Amino acid sequence: MVSRVITKFVIYTIAAGFLTTSFFSLVFEVPLALALAGTAIFATLSFIIASDVFVTPLEHFTKVARELERGNYKARVGWKGDDEIGELSGVFDRAIARLERVERERKQLDHAKTEFMSITSHELRSPMTPMKAQLEMLLAGYFGKLGQRQRKSLELVLRNTKRLDRIILDLLEISRIEAARLRFSFERTNIKKTVQALAEEMKGFMPEKRIKIELRLQKLPDIQADPARLSQVLRNLINNAMKFSKNGGRIVVSARSEKNEITFSVQDFGAGIGKQSKIRIFEPFFQEQSVFSRSFGGTGLGLAICKGIVEAQNGRIWFESEQGKGTTFYFTLPLTPVRELKPINILFSKKSGMDSGLRAIFTEHLGPMGEIEFERLQHKGEIDYVHVHMFLKELEQKGVIDNLARNTMDMKVLSVFGVGKMEVPPA
Repeated sequence: MVSRVITKFVIYTIAAGFLTTSFFSLVFEVPLALALAGTAIFATLSFIIASDVFVTPLEHFTKVARELERGNYKARVGWKGDDEIGELSGVFDRAIARLERVERERKQLDHAKTEFMSITSHELRSPMTPMKAQLEMLLAGYFGKLGQRQRKSLELVLRNTKRLDRIILDLLEISRIEAARLRFSFERTNIKKTVQALAEEMKGFMPEKRIKIELRLQKLPDIQADPARLSQVLRNLINNAMKFSKNGGRIVVSARSEKNEITFSVQDFGAGIGKQSKIRIFEPFFQEQSVFSRSFGGTGLGLAICKGIVEAQNGRIWFESEQGKGTTFYFTLPLTPVRELKPINILFSKKSGMDSGLRAIFTEHLGPMGEIEFERLQHKGEIDYVHVHMFLKELEQKGVIDNLARNTMDMKVLSVFGVGKMEVPPA
């Protein structure tokens, strides 16, 4: 592909050559055909020289930049020369080498963190089982009759012991997701029957709220899947929907077959998710505060685990929500199971500090107006790099920022999300 810079250079060369030819033809009476031939030869030589000097190294730089965008830190420009381009190539390659070292160290830290979390979770869980058993035996009167105050105290301890055990189990599950050790047992699964059985089971959850579960299941194929994992995701989503629903409300569970996947949805008509919370809804330990959900608590890990399970099978999970009208969570299950799992970073992902990082970029470049524009971005819904990138282009088109400011902000935004991990739309 010929550079636009070189194309302009050649056009200007031809134009200058034509003017020079006309001048010499008129003043020195050089034959016009001969002068034009000389101009054509001069333009061709200029094009070849310019291509060798500029286009080829630029192509090398572009190719390496695209590899970096994909997360390949082993790519190098490797352009040799004693000129400025050779010097720039050396600086560029040394910067990539530094990025490669940083990425390698980050992966080592991630691995150490996951191993630590896995070992710690196992070790913490070991004493939990006998503790729970002893507490239950005490409450059952195996070691003598208890007074009312003793019973209430032990019941409180048992409730918190069970809650701690659930947190440890969730952490153990996340460590498996991050280490690509999540277990899937694939078998021929009747999806419709699996969803129906789960809906029947969920009727026993929060009976005091008297919530009705409606099923809208289209014709679904029998596929190779893990029914326990599918039920785990649906159970978490339905449980969340119940917490955010009013007493006597309803939840709609749907499933439909689409091309190479099955799309599930769990819809409630409760409080909805606040605009400020949408960006953090899949973060570990984050819980949307609501008058309907406060009394039921939870670890705040359920949605993070759902995301890990779904993405481990190359599925997608997302949601739509409007405050006061309810929320619908969607997720997909590919018809062909994924047997070779990849690690998925959940617990300490960069999203935890993303909100403050993006806000700082906006206020740094736009001053007080940055707060207003950032809030407008948040109101548009879930934030990812592509949406922020398009929002910055919109600000440039409106004249709020110039091209230089937009590119500078874009690079800083990319660093917030993580170099090489985002899909950058075409400029």
